[in-house]
Amino acid sequence: MKRILCTIIVLCIIISAFCFEASSLEYYNCNNLQGYEDIRLIEDNNQIYLCGYKGSNLFINRLYPQNDTVTLNCDEKIDEYILLNGNLSILSKDNKNDCQYIYFYDIQNDIFTSITINLPPIPNENSFTVCNGSVYLIDTENEHYVNEYSKRGKLVNKYYFQGEVTGVIADKSENLFVISQTDVYKKTSPDFKFVFASVPLPADFSGRSTLIDTRGNIYNSFEYLCSSGYESSHPSGGVIDDIYYTPSSGKICGYSLADGKLKCTYDLNANQLRTYNDKVFALCGYSVYIIPKGSFKYEKEDSKSEIIQDNDSYFSTDYTIDNDRMQIRDIPEATTFSKFKKNFKLNGYSINVYKTNGEKIGGSDNVGTAMTAVLQSDDETLEYELSVKGDITGEGNCNTRDRDTLADYILGTVTFDGVYTYSADMNSDGRIDTIDLVLILRIIKSKKP
Repeated sequence: MKRILCTIIVLCIIISAFCFEASSLEYYNCNNLQGYEDIRLIEDNNQIYLCGYKGSNLFINRLYPQNDTVTLNCDEKIDEYILLNGNLSILSKDNKNDCQYIYFYDIQNDIFTSITINLPPIPNENSFTVCNGSVYLIDTENEHYVNEYSKRGKLVNKYYFQGEVTGVIADKSENLFVISQTDVYKKTSPDFKFVFASVPLPADFSGRSTLIDTRGNIYNSFEYLCSSGYESSHPSGGVIDDIYYTPSSGKICGYSLADGKLKCTYDLNANQLRTYNDKVFALCGYSVYIIPKGSFKYEKEDSKSEIIQDNDSYFSTDYTIDNDRMQIRDIPEATTFSKFKKNFKLNGYSINVYKTNGEKIGGSDNVGTAMTAVLQSDDETLEYELSVKGDITGEGNCNTRDRDTLADYILGTVTFDGVYTYSADMNSDGRIDTIDLVLILRIIKSKKP
């Protein structure tokens, strides 16, 4: 009984603390959206909207700087919608008649029109977008194609991609991006050019060039920046000055667009957020809270953190030592044995490194993944398997062979495990995916003269 009472008291304290924090903020109560699907907080043309659909009805609540509502009635059940530069576009998929309907709503002029696309529907998100006066839709009969239609429903062009297309999205400047299984392409008249490795969908643009994907990975101008660690089916964020704000595991976190470092936090468990006019608009349940930029708690600048090892009593290093698996990890690629040895405080131990064939490497040789470091004192001998970041082939550096091996692993045509998985996990997020491939490509690119 006492344990139950203590649990209730703790929960009450937590709830009270949250309510106190939130109650000091200006907010909008949006309970009228209860029961709606795909509820989204959207910033468009200096307006903040909260939208959602129920069946064939789309509800639009403009919150800021004015507060008004509109309900749009479509003929078929709604599947997707996007709002870009004052134009709302809605996709309805008619499985019975093997076609799709796209509705256009000009918010400023209150004009509502529609077209019919005679293509069978597909169930994935990000299957269409509308920009620069055209509709772009994944061709469901051959998903290597993206079809371009006019707003009157006429097929204008068909674009072929080597990998199957998984999504089409546009940024606020109405640049079109096509995402395939392996690559991201940007439309440059009249064709497309490769800009990045594929990102997991759904994904969302904030500001002019900042993107966040469903796994919480943040990109600036399609360069990987950092990860919020927060996975969401509605990834969202916003930029104020040089800081990108996004929900992150029970808090709102602000990351520097310069280096991806955490700059500030606010204790609010938001589902989605947007930014406008130096304010963060955060969706929590059916309420939207307005948080001034100055309300965030800024992180202290600290020096480089030191890795504390379990075995500091006999030797220490800045590399990660795993005594359970007997591994030494997070060694930079192209590290010579001499440099590797200098990174240790040996405290009476000697150290040598051996290749997988038993050959001892010299001072100018690179240490590589799956090689063995032998640390020896008068009393004991310790053997550690090495993991070098980006070196998946065990050569000691990061090159095109590592790139190809990782690409094949992502596609499922090759497998590896053990220390190789740590070498391939470039951002140390516990997953091996296209972000790691991008980081390897960046290393290779940096070596080119």
